[in-house]
Amino acid sequence: MRQYHMLSLACLCLVTAAASASAAMLSPPVPAMTSAIESVAQRQMEVAINDTHLRAKPTTHSDRLATLKRGTKVDVIEMVEHGKWAHVKVLGKMGYISANLLR
Repeated sequence: MRQYHMLSLACLCLVTAAASASAAMLSPPVPAMTSAIESVAQRQMEVAINDTHLRAKPTTHSDRLATLKRGTKVDVIEMVEHGKWAHVKVLGKMGYISANLLR
């Protein structure tokens, strides 16, 4: 009788393990999280004035990352500082341009 209980317990463990394993195999893959910076641009705009500076931060006192010519296309990621600055990607760089210098 004791062997019967041990056999029943072993079968129960085996069935439970098999069910768990197949449930794990059928779980859909979870997509990798991406940051907001990696997201698709909201829109594309262009520089309206020659010698427009791409800045490291949304302030005129920030480091210049590049100087852009009129007509340069930029991908606008988001507007910041109450719409006064555009967070953009251009020429493989990320930075900020004063919104009044874009069209």
